[in-house]
Amino acid sequence: MINEIGLFIQHSVPLREPALPMPGRALPWPYRSVAEWWPEVLPLEAEARLLANFVRRCGEPGLEVGSGSGRRLSYCRAQRIDIDGLEPARGLYAACRAQLEREGLSGHRLYSQPLHEIDLPRRYRSIHAARVLGTGASADADAVGLFRLYRALEPGGVLLLDHPAPWGDRWGWLGRLTRASWSRRWPPPLAPCELQGPSGHDVLHLSSAVYDHAADTAALTYTVQARYYQHGELVSKRGFALRQRFYTRCEVHDLLRRAGFEPSHVACVHLPESERHVWIAEKVQRWRATPPSPLGPLRLAGSIGARWHGIPS
Repeated sequence: MINEIGLFIQHSVPLREPALPMPGRALPWPYRSVAEWWPEVLPLEAEARLLANFVRRCGEPGLEVGSGSGRRLSYCRAQRIDIDGLEPARGLYAACRAQLEREGLSGHRLYSQPLHEIDLPRRYRSIHAARVLGTGASADADAVGLFRLYRALEPGGVLLLDHPAPWGDRWGWLGRLTRASWSRRWPPPLAPCELQGPSGHDVLHLSSAVYDHAADTAALTYTVQARYYQHGELVSKRGFALRQRFYTRCEVHDLLRRAGFEPSHVACVHLPESERHVWIAEKVQRWRATPPSPLGPLRLAGSIGARWHGIPS
């Protein structure tokens, strides 16, 4: 999410005004996507306001990748912000559409597509992508997903994404340089978490366990058990199997460069309180050195046709 962004990463990136920070500790990274199923326990109003602020300042139309239960998207649309939603998970996509219907808002331009197959009918001035980097099957799949987001941006558009840094300190990834330190830090600890709703009667208990991990590729497969209580009684429980791949700053820079972003227009800030890095990248318009001829495509087609029929061009 875009809570706790602070100064909005204006370092070396020509952007607009900074976003507003949100006080308080953020939800630990293993549970952010899971908590989307219980928005009544974890209010999203502050994050919805920050998303609206981001789209207003970076330009409309906007796109939220990972719309979740739809609370942030419905808030932005109620504020008459031109924003689309994309949720790869089918269950959350249905919950998002139901949320828009309850609010009396249109479900138009709400999509459910895999990240590596994103192909939307229009382009955007601002894209917010939360919890998407590192969820692909491989680094190449994540690179394809970022390329799809790059292609979905208008020239001058801005991409905002975050990536977990589970060791919590600015220099945690330096431990990877020494094998002993890396073995001590891997796999990262997954502590249980308990959330209490605003009324005090709703409690969500979250616990996780590592299922599989690979230190050489920094890939982690883990399970999350969620138990939802009302007035002390168990109402529902769900189990999730999730996969996360962790990248260093240099690796994320390389992925963004492969996607098409200029390195001079990419910046990152580390947020130790929420155990993550927030990245922002601006799509730069590449102008041709010489303007193409208006008949260029027609001339090329005619040349190909002439050569195909054995006629010298």
